[in-house]
Amino acid sequence: IRITKEPFSQQLCRQFRKAIVSTSANISGNAAPHNFSEISDEIKNAVDYIVTARRDEIKESLPSSIIKLEADGTIKIIRE
Repeated sequence: IRITKEPFSQQLCRQFRKAIVSTSANISGNAAPHNFSEISDEIKNAVDYIVTARRDEIKESLPSSIIKLEADGTIKIIRE
């Protein structure tokens, strides 16, 4: 479960009134992009639609933390 603090994504979730499924904007094993301009053309060309919000930002964003919750309640931090 990803809980966003990013305003555009929060508003999108509110408008849909349900969860949104997404994936990372990088190919497994490659570095995560810090902003839109760092997303590879391979990724951009493989999607149906890219929102216009924040495309021009050059400020680096940190990747999300990833925490795995096992069925037995064990918590494992995968990425801080």
